Formats: sequence, structure tokens, C-alpha cells
Amino acid sequence: MAATPAPAPPRPLTLQATLTGHAGAVWCAAWSPAGDLLASAGADACVRLWAPPPGWLDAGGAARGAQNGGGVGGAPAGGAAAAAGWTCLSTVGSDVFPRTVRCVAWSPDGRTLAAACFDATVTLLELLPGPPPTLTVAAVLEGHESEVKSVAWSSGGALLATASRDKSVWIWEVGGTAPDDVECVAVLTAHTADVKALAWHPHAELLASASYDDTVRVWAEDEDDWYATGVLSAHTSTVWGVAWEPGGAGTVGTAAAAAAAVSPRAWPPPRTTGRWWCTGGCRQRWRGGKTGG
Repeated sequence: MAATPAPAPPRPLTLQATLTGHAGAVWCAAWSPAGDLLASAGADACVRLWAPPPGWLDAGGAARGAQNGGGVGGAPAGGAAAAAGWTCLSTVGSDVFPRTVRCVAWSPDGRTLAAACFDATVTLLELLPGPPPTLTVAAVLEGHESEVKSVAWSSGGALLATASRDKSVWIWEVGGTAPDDVECVAVLTAHTADVKALAWHPHAELLASASYDDTVRVWAEDEDDWYATGVLSAHTSTVWGVAWEPGGAGTVGTAAAAAAAVSPRAWPPPRTTGRWWCTGGCRQRWRGGKTGG
């Protein structure tokens, strides 16, 4: 039997560019689905849209050499500086966002960028193709009572989830082809403290939410009623992040003071008992079905 070849060593990480222009902490950065645009959001109440230089990736998807010096490419917008060919194409500033922009997320089709603001709103920014591409306000979603901390699109792009310091998760239905056609379809209030992060399953309508209450909740829909299929409570401190494994086989990764992985034995059907257990970095086990909220 032939020996299994050793896996290729990981590519080394090298600094490609340093993008400056935000006046304060940069809280979030998100690549567009096509990988040709980068959005950033910060404490300066700004969202910036960046473009890398043409041909900066080779055929294998690797960057073509470090780009950590040199001049500014293009005509940067709003006083932003971009290293070695990167360009700031568009800036949406304090005329739209009165406070910190905490999180940005692209819709799967790349046409809309959702931006979570500390003024308790979520702004949907439509990408206008240009040239050059720019961002313009399509809709402002209101309803949260405090700072919005996270936004996340479902894999099909029909649903947008928002999470807030007000302890709630809202689910919005984005219909048709117009980014301003939005309706709130659920308000989930089971968390007992700030909701810090959200993550949709890669191909199912399952939503994970991470909270300051030390738990992760996994939400599903049953006949227009959203409910928690699981409450994962192994962490002993704030859960800052949550992510599904890319293949969507069922593993949820969470991060708090220490990392942990939580796996379901099988997806619990709506309104039936499911079983989740911690596979590493945690000690507790939970069983349950619908928990309300």
C-alpha cells in the first residue's frame, strides 16, 4: 500500500498592506464574496470601501509578494491612505453614522453591506458598480434599544440577523431584489445579557448567537416560530465569538477566555429533543429541545 503523502506545509503569512484612514479603532473588516473589495468599520463612525491593486492574487489565490511599503495607489477617498496600489473607493461617514460602527457583513450576492451601529440601528448600504464602486444608503433598520454589536446574513441572503446590547437578536427578511424591502420576522429575547456575535449555518437556516451571559444559543425556525434548539453553557465567561465549521457538518466553534468546540450528535428536528456535547476545552453537557425565546 502506498504511503499517504504528507500534507503541504502552510503558506507563511506576510504583511501585504497597511491601510490607514480610520481615526480610531477599526472594529471590523469584511471581504466581499467575490474577494475584490474590502469593507472596514470603526470607532470614527465610518465605513470605508477598499480595492486591492489589480492582479494582486496569483492563480493559486496567493498574494503576489509583500506590499508593505511604497506609495498610494489611485485617488483615495476621504483622506485615506492605501499602501502599494490599494485604493479607498468610498467612505460613508458621520452624516450617516452618529456613533461607532461595530460590525459589517456582506450579503451573499455582494450587492448589500449591513453595518451595525452603536446608535441602535443597522444600515443597509447598496453597492453601486461605478466605476468606481461606491456605497450608498438603501435602508436603515430600527427597533433595537441599545448598541448593535453584530450582523450576519443567512447563506441564501434572504435573512439578516442583528444582535444588540439590549440582549435581543432580531431576524429580518430581506425580500425581492430591492435592498430596502426588509421586514422583521422574529425578535429573540432568551439571552440575559449583551449578545456579542452571530453566525448562520453554512447551508441551513440555523443561527448561533454568543452572549455576555456565558452561553451560545442555536436557533431554528418551525412554522414561522423561531426557538432555541440548544443552549450551550460550558463557558464560564463572556462568549465573544462563534463560528460554524465550513462544511456545515454540525460543529460550532466558540471563543471566550479559552477556545472550545461544541458538536451536535445530530441536528435536532423542530420541537424535539436534541443532544449537544462539548468535544474540547469545556466540561459541561446539555440536553434539551425548545427553550423559548
